[in-house]
Amino acid sequence: MDLLGYSMGGRMALGLAVRHPDLVRSSVLIGATAGIVSDAERGIRRRTDDELAEEILATGIEAFVEYWMDLPLFASQERLGPDALAEAKEQRLGNDPDGLAGSLRGAGSGNQPSLWRELPQVVGPVLLVVGDEDAKFRSIAIRMMAGLATAEIAVLPEAGHAAHLENQPAAIDAITDFLDRVDGL
Repeated sequence: MDLLGYSMGGRMALGLAVRHPDLVRSSVLIGATAGIVSDAERGIRRRTDDELAEEILATGIEAFVEYWMDLPLFASQERLGPDALAEAKEQRLGNDPDGLAGSLRGAGSGNQPSLWRELPQVVGPVLLVVGDEDAKFRSIAIRMMAGLATAEIAVLPEAGHAAHLENQPAAIDAITDFLDRVDGL
């Protein structure tokens, strides 16, 4: 199977590719990481995620969506324009607070194992997609390439962390080209 995941979904896809390389033909990971290496840092992140989960439950979905959309990580999404931002906000407001809190507690970075040492277990080709304005995840992608046997990076211009949303034509081109080449293997 071919996997495609963004951010947390990319980390989940990578986990499947590491644990079941026989099932995964290729992976497209957008703004993803192999996890937090340090146990201490993972513990801090787990506590932060737990606190955010409690905050979601205490203050409600509206307050969380405002907080989330104001994170510097997503500032580059302003270029999408007011209509797209309003639609994204409406979609996020439709989330279930209990589900979001559970997601943070069960699948947040602090609760996921580091996969850095397991990267060589991924046997299928991997496309790491990042926005040129997402310095943190661009650096992570470069580091991930060192551990992946057949990986390449697509740096999308005029895009931040949600590169696939912020520059859809470039994302479609990069992913389609990659999958076409995978089909040719």
